[in-house]
Amino acid sequence: MKKNFTVLLTLIFIANYTLSGNLLNDFTPPPYFDTYHEFATDPENWSIFNVHDPTVTKDGEWYYMFNTDVAFGGHNIGTGAMVRRSRDLVKWEFLGTAFNGVPQSAKEFFLPHNPNYDDSGIWAPFVIKVGDEFRLYYSAPGGLDGQNLAYIGFATSQSAAGPWEDQGHIVHSLPNDPINAIDPSVVIDPETGKHWMVYGSYQTGMFVLELDSETGGILNEGDKGVKIAARSGGRHGSIEGPEFSYRNGWFYLFVSYDWLEDFYNVRVGRSRNPEGPYYDINGRDMAAYTDDYPMILAPYRFNHHMGWQGTGHNAIFNDNGDYYIFHQARPSTSIFCMNLHVRKIHWVNDWPVVEPQRYANVPQTPISENELIGQWEHLLLIYNKSIPHQRPSIIELLENGTIDNNAANRWSLDGNKLTMSWGNGQHIDQLIVSRAWDWELRRLTITYTGMNEGGLNIWGKHITQDAVDAVSNVFTDSVYVIRNHNSNKVLEVFNGNDAFGTNIIQNTYTGANSQKWMVENAGSGYVALRPISSSQGRYLEVANNNANNGANIRLGTNVIDNSKRLKFNYQENGYFSIHTASSNDIRSFDVSNFSTQDGANVVQWEYMGGNNQLWRIERIPQSPTSLMKTPELRISIYPNPTTQKSVTIDLNSVNPESNLKISIYNISGSMVEQYEGEWLNQYQTKVRFENGIYFIRVETPSFTYTERVISR
Repeated sequence: MKKNFTVLLTLIFIANYTLSGNLLNDFTPPPYFDTYHEFATDPENWSIFNVHDPTVTKDGEWYYMFNTDVAFGGHNIGTGAMVRRSRDLVKWEFLGTAFNGVPQSAKEFFLPHNPNYDDSGIWAPFVIKVGDEFRLYYSAPGGLDGQNLAYIGFATSQSAAGPWEDQGHIVHSLPNDPINAIDPSVVIDPETGKHWMVYGSYQTGMFVLELDSETGGILNEGDKGVKIAARSGGRHGSIEGPEFSYRNGWFYLFVSYDWLEDFYNVRVGRSRNPEGPYYDINGRDMAAYTDDYPMILAPYRFNHHMGWQGTGHNAIFNDNGDYYIFHQARPSTSIFCMNLHVRKIHWVNDWPVVEPQRYANVPQTPISENELIGQWEHLLLIYNKSIPHQRPSIIELLENGTIDNNAANRWSLDGNKLTMSWGNGQHIDQLIVSRAWDWELRRLTITYTGMNEGGLNIWGKHITQDAVDAVSNVFTDSVYVIRNHNSNKVLEVFNGNDAFGTNIIQNTYTGANSQKWMVENAGSGYVALRPISSSQGRYLEVANNNANNGANIRLGTNVIDNSKRLKFNYQENGYFSIHTASSNDIRSFDVSNFSTQDGANVVQWEYMGGNNQLWRIERIPQSPTSLMKTPELRISIYPNPTTQKSVTIDLNSVNPESNLKISIYNISGSMVEQYEGEWLNQYQTKVRFENGIYFIRVETPSFTYTERVISR
């Protein structure tokens, strides 16, 4: 399988330091972007893409995932339940389908009721391992629009990789039935050994029936089961995707509410008995026509991102006591993309809460109170269909134990349990803290998840201004890779040519200098872009200073004029539009015809907010590998590591020179302090070092020296 890892992300974060001071040498950032238009017809690269209604099991060292037959763009790979595998729950390999089309027993069932039935694919499979046997339950629609012709069957195999042998019918629904026979899930009662299957979608709700624990098939032929969950709105209430799980004496029933492209959200209830009744956190019977809580997952949008919607139809997998939730999510700027999200589950009073950031296999080390001090994006999962996403507010945890310096609001940490007390104890949030990958700001961070006494789920993530600036501000005298949102390809000088008029295109990122752009001040609020591959110092320009739609973007002269002046306008979602002075800022960089192909042309076009007009910046920071370090120089920087929030730069053993320049950069490459002037034998840093990594560069006319400093 082809590997499309993001080389730049690895370069940027290879030196990333956990906030506790433990260098995470083994951690590699996830290699995925949020859209995948460029892979729509390339199944080898589907990995976490085109995942809807997932289900997961484990066979040896491999996790196997199966899901509904559906793909963005309608690319046809055949039907039969998509299959993937992974060793770490992060990087997935697409394997094709479990079956070669819909199993024969389902086809034979459908034909008398729909003579035109051909093959409408597999929906929402469920996999479980029983002893040495894997059982794959599948649902198939009967091809009648708007009618409940559906079939649930199952197949068995000695391996999660297959081959699978169809075992036939479990339950079905016919037109006008009050039950819809799709979306199966199975749980085993550890005390009795009995097997129970829940199923259903919309209509009158979710139903549970008993299976034969020996074979996995139906125990009582014709049994439709009893209702255990429904929703306000009656027969047409939008509830589907039931999922069973068991933990600590409780059987859990997860269900999804609302439409799968927008407000999809996950609710949960629990029972001491697999056949119910299941109650929500407020004591309501889920079988009643009510809306139940807690809501543990819903459309959300952290700052500096476009947001996720369609966050539902989940699977739960118990990996030797570690529980994970798997679900689809859709990027709000491209809602027909279906991405796999995996999240770790924690438990508060035997209720599940899920992590706010997707699982990235970040090593977990103890978290101290000092690491929590600072600003947080604080997000409440409130059900509100008048807005497309739940959005965070900013709160600050202070060293004095208050929240926002309000004595009535306090926080405390005990192990990994964070307690927030609001209004002198009127409301208490019970939260779990974890180390995580910040998918929006592309850095390591700390998160919390939990709930208050009323069952309202709460998410949070720690942020710093440096991390925010790295994605939302463009700095002059800095080098960037500039990536298109629609294609995930980067801005490039064609073939690295350095001739006047060379075309500017998009291409797959390779790390070439023709894909790296120095941002320079062009005056009056504008900047100019110079590829560092240009030995003649040429700048990117709008051909002939043309103001019209379709004007070409090319390599120009080495003199900044109006054709080269650009404005990066931040769109508050992690992306910029790049506007041209040639058009009086009306037009912006545009990849022609929404192309996702390597070599596609870049022009200017009236800005309309399309994904092909949005660009993500990725700053290439100064680092020991890109700065000359001269080890024979007897320069001493101490203490290193430092807990004193500053260091001394000792130059007593170096021959004095006429000029001295000392620059200090944080991990994102932003300069935080600089001295330039006469020679000093010692220099005491002025900026307060936060926890993390800094680079100190000493420059004279004869040498450059760089050292990494760790602040704890």
